[in-house]
Amino acid sequence: LLKDEIEEPEFSGEAGVDSPAPVRKVSMAEANDFLAVKSLTSRRIALATFMCIFGVTCLIICLALNVAGLVFANENQAVLCGLVAMFLLVAGAVALFILSGAKTSPYEYLEKEMFETEYGVEGMVRERQKQYRSKYYLFNTIATCLCVLSLIPLFVLTIGAEGSAGVGGIPPFITVIEGDASELGSLIGLIMLFLLVSIAVVMFISVGVNWAAMEKLLQEGDYSRDKKARPSIYSAISTAYWLIITAVFLALSLTETLSWDKSWIIWPIAALIYVAGNSIAKAMDKSNHAK
Repeated sequence: LLKDEIEEPEFSGEAGVDSPAPVRKVSMAEANDFLAVKSLTSRRIALATFMCIFGVTCLIICLALNVAGLVFANENQAVLCGLVAMFLLVAGAVALFILSGAKTSPYEYLEKEMFETEYGVEGMVRERQKQYRSKYYLFNTIATCLCVLSLIPLFVLTIGAEGSAGVGGIPPFITVIEGDASELGSLIGLIMLFLLVSIAVVMFISVGVNWAAMEKLLQEGDYSRDKKARPSIYSAISTAYWLIITAVFLALSLTETLSWDKSWIIWPIAALIYVAGNSIAKAMDKSNHAK
C-alpha cells in the first residue's frame, strides 16, 4: 500500500471532439468483487472442463464394458450409451460455462480496455499475488507431472496385456472378465489417462483463472497495456482450431475411419501442435513489437 501514490488527473483545455475519452477507474470494492467472482467461476469452469473430458471417458468406459462382456449385448449399445452420457455431461458443462460467463461479463472491460486503479488497489492485488504465487506454481507443477505420467498406465496395460495374452493368458487383474485382453487393456489405460489428465486440467484452471484475474487488475502479462493497444486474432484462431479438431475427431470416429479406441490420439497431437503454434506466434509477436 505504501508503494502506491495518490495522483490526481490533470486536465488542460476544453473538452472537444479530439479530447481523449476519460479512463475508467477501478475502486477497491470493485477489485475485491472481481477477484471474488473469478474465484467462484474458476471452480465452475474447472468442473465444466472436467465434465467435458469425463464425457469422453464415459464413452470409453462403455466400450470397455462391452469388450469385457459386461452390461452391453453389442458394441452399438455401448457406443449409444456412451454418446448419451457424453452429450448429457457436455450439456451440463455448457450451462456452467454460460453461467460463469454471465457472472464475469460486467468485468470484461478489465481484459480489453485501458483503466486506472484507485489508491491502494495495486498494492492489495500485489500482496494477494505474492501470497498466491506458491500455490500457483505448486498446482502447475503437479498438473504437469500428472499429464506426463498419464501415459504410463496406457503403455503398461497395453503392452502387459499383449505380452500376457501371447503366452496364453490375460493379466491377473482382469481374470474375472472375458474378452480381448489387448483391447481391454488399451481401453482401461485410456480411461486412466483421461482421468489423470482431467485432474491435471482442473488444477491448471483452478489456479490459472485466479492468477489471470490478478494480472488483469495489474495489467500485466497477456493483459498488459501494449497488448490491449494492439488488435489480436489469436483468440479467434484458437477457437476455430479446436472446433476443427473436434469435427475431425467426430468425423473419423463416427464414419469408422478410425475406431474410438484409436481416434483419441488426435487430441494429444492437436495439443502439441497448438502449444508449438502458440509459442511461435508469441515469439513472432514479440519480434515484430521490438522492431
